[in-house]
Amino acid sequence: MSYMKQLNEMQTLFFPAEKVYYLPIDRYLVEGYPFLNRNKVSFDAYNRDFFFRTYKEVVVAAIIWTKKLFGATSVRDLYVQNLEYGKKKQWFNAQIVHTGDGVLIDGEKFNPFVNISYSYNAVTKIKFEIGFYRYACSNGLIKGFKELSKMEIKPEHIFNVPFWINPSLVKFLTQRFENQVRVLKNTQLRGEPINFWIQRNVPRWNISRELIGRYQHEMGNTAWGLLNILTDAASNYDRDIDTRMMVLDSEHLIDDRSSNSERASRQRRIGAFLETLIQKIEQENKTEKAVININSPEFTITDENLQLLDDNDIREVYRLDIGKITF
Repeated sequence: MSYMKQLNEMQTLFFPAEKVYYLPIDRYLVEGYPFLNRNKVSFDAYNRDFFFRTYKEVVVAAIIWTKKLFGATSVRDLYVQNLEYGKKKQWFNAQIVHTGDGVLIDGEKFNPFVNISYSYNAVTKIKFEIGFYRYACSNGLIKGFKELSKMEIKPEHIFNVPFWINPSLVKFLTQRFENQVRVLKNTQLRGEPINFWIQRNVPRWNISRELIGRYQHEMGNTAWGLLNILTDAASNYDRDIDTRMMVLDSEHLIDDRSSNSERASRQRRIGAFLETLIQKIEQENKTEKAVININSPEFTITDENLQLLDDNDIREVYRLDIGKITF
């Protein structure tokens, strides 16, 4: 699908919208025309003046951020992976993927993306998050980088990338993600079968035995296989719906004012779980790691000793009792 067709899909969000002050109620309202040939819709009211951004401004800002953070040189390097919005288009969630070189981990490609959430019912904040899609199967997760905890920014600042968020920081965080993936690939799970763990921890996701079996056959009984089962269930939860764009405008649906999407919520939860998973792996394998005292007289700066440090960080085999972990 060309980038132009993807951008055209975003046009559905670019309906006329503005903030209007109503003297009788002494409030500002956000109003717009989210549907063709229908009356104006009033979104939430605000007691004070506020800085208002339209959906189009927020989308453009997300594209600018994606280009700056990941080194895209053209909009042709960008791709709208998923676009979701609520009834009356009171909120939207979009994922803009950088389709360039991406991150190569053991020969496998991962594409970084920006997840953006915004709502005309919560116009005082905009959420930008960074994630990664596995190129082979479009499985994605939103990484909960603690260094980027300030990415929920005010509307007036969306076009100004903060000085502490720069390509160098993103490269560092990307390399950390790369190391985490390698650890997961080398971690053998024990304690209980993966399907039992999934039934116990994420029963509401309705993950099929076929999906679990496919990844176990491909990746073995590893933490990497577990993560791919979860990311597949999160990113492709709407696989039975024959469309790339989830439009939640059916009349039977309630007016969802959460400014959120099911896909992004699941991917965000997995991103946080990944950090916990890595921490548990490190704790369980800590006693097996060699203690290397760099300050000792025996440690000299040689290729052999430096190689020992590398081997100590990335082991060939880790083990993890999955039964002791909750999702």
